[in-house]
Amino acid sequence: MRSRYSASVAGALTLAFALAAPAAAQEPMIETIADGLDAPRGIAIASDGSIYVVEAGAAGETCLEGEPPMCFGPTGAILRITDGSVERSASW
Repeated sequence: MRSRYSASVAGALTLAFALAAPAAAQEPMIETIADGLDAPRGIAIASDGSIYVVEAGAAGETCLEGEPPMCFGPTGAILRITDGSVERSASW
């Protein structure tokens, strides 16, 4: 499931860069800028070129009864990606 979300972020980033390019530009190149993300949910590109990604995180240890049980925990984060490096800007 993690690879599906990573692919979603990669696809969204590719789309964002493709839409920003002029119409006469070459075909966009696909480049992975971060991998191993834990359930990424959204992206934003700052004016300085930094890319922010929201991670939902892992399910955690606290679960609600039901079918299927729903689990949650404090593992979400906002990541800042700059020049190939990933740093946590905020976490909960």
